[in-house]
Parts: sequence; structure tokens; C-alpha cells
Amino acid sequence: MRQETQLEKQKNYMVFFSILIMLSLPNLSSAFASDKEFRCASEDTRCVLGIFPHGDKHHMEATYSPIAADLSIVSNTPMRLETSSSLQNFGNRLKGGQYDIALVGSGEFYQMARDVGYLPIARRNQSLKFSIVVKEKSPLNTLTDLKGKRVGLMPPGTATHLVTGYMLNQAGLDLDNDINSHAFKSQPSCLHALNIDLTDACTVASPVLEVTSMNTGQQFKFLAISHAYPNAVYMIHKDVAPEAALEIRDYFESRPGMIPTTDNDYLPFTRIHHIMNLEKES
Repeated sequence: MRQETQLEKQKNYMVFFSILIMLSLPNLSSAFASDKEFRCASEDTRCVLGIFPHGDKHHMEATYSPIAADLSIVSNTPMRLETSSSLQNFGNRLKGGQYDIALVGSGEFYQMARDVGYLPIARRNQSLKFSIVVKEKSPLNTLTDLKGKRVGLMPPGTATHLVTGYMLNQAGLDLDNDINSHAFKSQPSCLHALNIDLTDACTVASPVLEVTSMNTGQQFKFLAISHAYPNAVYMIHKDVAPEAALEIRDYFESRPGMIPTTDNDYLPFTRIHHIMNLEKES
């Protein structure tokens, strides 16, 4: 009997693993479905890449337009880049399943996307820690000192908001009742407000603190630092055509700074939700 050559073995392995990958993406393939039932099925259709708002419009277009252009090529489908003027509007569109591919924050938006048919495919490899900070010479020294104080953070639906509530909860404070919270459009804008005494404290992610300190020389006092949490994640709707879904997933996994991801990576947020809900019910 003729033995397989090394090249033939490699080809067989590739076919085998391709089949496994197809089976591992639930609801993306069906023996009875036609291409017309899938999103992003051909160059005659159009896909939408939704990016959660986390910066000014020009910066986001400069950052993500090349990605949309790349996705048009790898999926063989025209890709339109969309964001929103607010996190609330983005969340409403996400809940309606209006994006075929979406970059979402790792907090409640992740939970929201997962519940309406999106599957995680890749995330940034840099984990995030969130810090509650005050000005370097502030008289505030502990989280309990924040009772009745002004605390700036990102709006509901973000990891910043969720983790802030959890850290305050662990210190015996309730975000809704004990704190005068104010939602900012961006973390840098919160730090600017802190610098000019429009807020008493801010919750920000570690990269934002590092960049702000480097660019402005501003120094902060840390009242709390969170555990490490997974970063923002690219998700794909379960109704995207299987062939396109595989190409899109491979594209994101191959990008520098990106790694594969699964639901298990985001269990810390699920646990926070569980703990916070138990506290409210007790």
C-alpha cells in the first residue's frame, strides 16, 4: 500500500481542521440553508462593521477604515464602517442585530451582544485594569471617602461602569445611591475634568492613565486598582455566511496584538453581574 507523502498528510490535516472549525462555529452552517439566508454571502450583498464609540470621529475613521477595507477583500463582500454618536444608540443597534461584525467593549456590551446572536472571534491581547484615581494632593485616601463625592466614569454598558460599581460595592458603597456619579464620553475627558476640579475622582483603564501622565505630566493618587480583565472583543453575527465567517475570524486572529477568544474569557464579568444582582436582592 502506498504511504502518504508529507505534503499529502499536510493537506489532509488542513481539510480535517477546516471541518472542525466549521463545526465549532454554531449556527453558521446548515445543510438546508441557501446563501440568501446568510449575511455577507457574496459581493452583491453588503456587510456592516460596527465599532462602539470610544474616541472622536476622525480618530475612529482613521483607525478602523483600513480594517473595513481589508474585510471587504477577505470576505469578498463590500464592508461599510459604522459607529454611533453615543453608547446608548450603539447599544440599541447592537441589540437589534444591525451589525454583521462588531467591536464591543468587554463589559455589559459583551453580555448584550452575546445574548442577541453574536459570537466572539478575537480580542486584544492586552488585559485591562481599571483604577479609581484622584488628584495627587487630594484629601481623599480610600474608597469609603468617596461617599457623597463626584465620581466620573463611562456610561452604563461599559466595563468601566461595571467594574466601578463592583469595586465600590466591595467597599460597602452603592454606585447609584452613595456616589454622585457622572458619565463622560471618554476617559481622557474625565481626567481633564478631574484636573480642573469638576469631579473628585475618575475610573479609567490603565493605558489611558499611562498616556495621560506621559503627555501632560499629570500625577494621580490611586484609591483602588481592579483585577485584570479581558479587553475589547470582535464579534460576528451567527447568520454571517460560514465561508465569510472563517475568513473574517482568521483575519482578526492574524492581526498583531489580537488573540483568539471564547465566552470563557469573559466569565469575570458574568460573576460581577451575579454578585451585584445578589447584593441588590438581599
